Amino acid sequence: MPSMDQLISRWRDWVNELNSSNPTDADVLTYLQDGYNDLAGRVPFYVVDDSASIVPVANTQDYSLPAACIGDPIFVEWGGVMLPKSDMNTWRTQNERWRQLPANLPKEYAIYGGTLVFNPKPSATATVTLRYVSAPPILTTGSSPPPGLRTIDQILIVYFAVGLWLATPLGAFKSQAGDFFKLYEEGVKRMSVNYDLMSVGK
Repeated sequence: MPSMDQLISRWRDWVNELNSSNPTDADVLTYLQDGYNDLAGRVPFYVVDDSASIVPVANTQDYSLPAACIGDPIFVEWGGVMLPKSDMNTWRTQNERWRQLPANLPKEYAIYGGTLVFNPKPSATATVTLRYVSAPPILTTGSSPPPGLRTIDQILIVYFAVGLWLATPLGAFKSQAGDFFKLYEEGVKRMSVNYDLMSVGK
C-alpha cells in the first residue's frame, strides 16, 4: 500500500519537480490534501464509528452532531441497540407530544439541522454510537497511506493534485492539466459505483 511519501514522489515525477526544496513536501501535501478533500466530498469513503461525541444526559433530548459528520448519520445505536430513524414531521402528523413524554429509554431518533433528537428523552445515560461519513483527516508525510482509501483509489488524489499544480501559473505544462483532471473524474465515477455496491451502511 503506497505511503504518503511515495504519493508525493509520484507527484514530483509527473510534474517534473524533483527538487524537494521548491516546492517542499509540505507544499505538495497541500495539493494532495485538496484532492483528498474533494474526493471525500464526492464519494463516502471515510466512514467512522463514533462512541465519544454524544454523551446522553438524563432528561436532555437534543444533542449536536459531531462537526466532522457529513449529512445524516448512517445509523445510531443506543447501548448497542440500533434505533429506528424517524422525523419530526411524522411526529407532528401523528400529534405526538414528543417534548412532553416522560423520560425513558429512547425508541427512535430524528435529525434536524445538525441536531440529534431522541424520542422519548433519555432517562439515563448509555453509550451512543454513531456511524457517519466524516470529513477526512489532515494528511501528513511519512510511511502511512492516506486513511480510508483503498490502494486502488489512492492514485486519484495524485491525479487531482497534479492537475491542480499544472493549472496554476507555477505549472510548467498547463495544457496537460486537463488530462489529469480527466483521469481523476473517470476514477471518481468508478469509485462511486464500487462504493454504491459495497454500501457504507453495512
